[in-house]
Amino acid sequence: MSSPVRTASGPVVVPAASPRTTPWRGATALHDDLPAARHLVRPAVVMTVLVASVVPWRTGVIYEGGLDPVVAAKAFLAAVALVLALTGAPSGRDGRHLANRVGPVAVAFLLAYLGIAFVGGVSAGLTTSTTVLVVRVLMVAATIVAVVHRSEPRVVVRSLLLALGIVGAVSALSGLQIYLAGGRLAGTLPALSPNEIALLLGLPLIGVVHRLLVQEATVGSLALLVVLTGLFVTTGSRAAFLAVLVAVAVAVVAARRVRPTVAVVVAVAVPLAVALLASTDVLARVIERGGDSASIATLNSRTIAWNTVLQTDPGTWARWIGSGLTVKQVPVAGQYWAEQVLDSSWISALAQAGVVGAGLLAIWVVVGLATAGRASLGVVGFGAVLPAFVFIVIRSVVESGLVDSSSAFVAFFTLVVLAESAPRPWSVTP
Repeated sequence: MSSPVRTASGPVVVPAASPRTTPWRGATALHDDLPAARHLVRPAVVMTVLVASVVPWRTGVIYEGGLDPVVAAKAFLAAVALVLALTGAPSGRDGRHLANRVGPVAVAFLLAYLGIAFVGGVSAGLTTSTTVLVVRVLMVAATIVAVVHRSEPRVVVRSLLLALGIVGAVSALSGLQIYLAGGRLAGTLPALSPNEIALLLGLPLIGVVHRLLVQEATVGSLALLVVLTGLFVTTGSRAAFLAVLVAVAVAVVAARRVRPTVAVVVAVAVPLAVALLASTDVLARVIERGGDSASIATLNSRTIAWNTVLQTDPGTWARWIGSGLTVKQVPVAGQYWAEQVLDSSWISALAQAGVVGAGLLAIWVVVGLATAGRASLGVVGFGAVLPAFVFIVIRSVVESGLVDSSSAFVAFFTLVVLAESAPRPWSVTP
């Protein structure tokens, strides 16, 4: 449409702004004004239900097939999340359907990986349990794709971080008595391990830090930072601690606009922190966590399971295409225990999808890192994506779940799909 403007020489038609020159509102910076509550509520509810459906509800239980009340309840929640994601009004700034582009790369990588793992599971005689797990992962992925497609990027990021934070905080607060009794912070409702809580709280912590870098600090944001930091540290998760440090450094570099006061604080705080770590045993206590350095250097019993997987016979299908997503632990010899859990997403990939699947996952992570970097450094509104992605990847070295029905996969797949949906830097007006 065009609007006439009358001047002394007669009416002059002034053309409306071309859509090509209008800033893409879906790329609004994460530090802009908060989205209206009505735009954030539905995606946040979807992501919270989704996260609740994938976190462990029982300790020491690994799904090997079959149906029980817990499995049925988690499947029901996953179905509810998918239905909610596919229905209702889009979560745009003005309520219009934004039709955010969802590229095919992340989806193609996921389907290829799951296909390899499925064939491996069938060849290992684990068809039923592998099929169930593949379907669960596909339901989670479909829910995430729907949320990204129907919501603004900043709404997606905030919904993800809010969902992780809610589930993590509830579990952490339910297990405070464990920490007060002298143990690491672990949850009872739901029953989450310290490392799982560290994941759920670590990503929101990174999000708050990124927000403080680019937005005026408020009492609420500072209080949230203190609470998240306190709960995160009490988990005693070494890998997550290292991952957060690296992610925060990446957040500082990736921030498009850092306030001068923040720059001064960072410039003063960094050397002070280095001096503190160098002159005290704070870092040593976190790394050793009450144990001896030798056991930490060898990653304790994790390497036993890792070596078992790495020594899989090259003449078997399990070596090349794995044995399916059902494989979460392997039998070990020469120990007083019979089986060892695979505490690494990469060793799990070798066991579940073989060399072919693990290689494909490595390529996917590299592509995802490049895509997240392009989005965070080149497009307004995606600054928190890269540091969050770095956190997930570092943690995956010693924690499983990167491609599984898990909270780590929810975060990983959301970030790669969201980063791929970002417009090219030259297509967005600053």
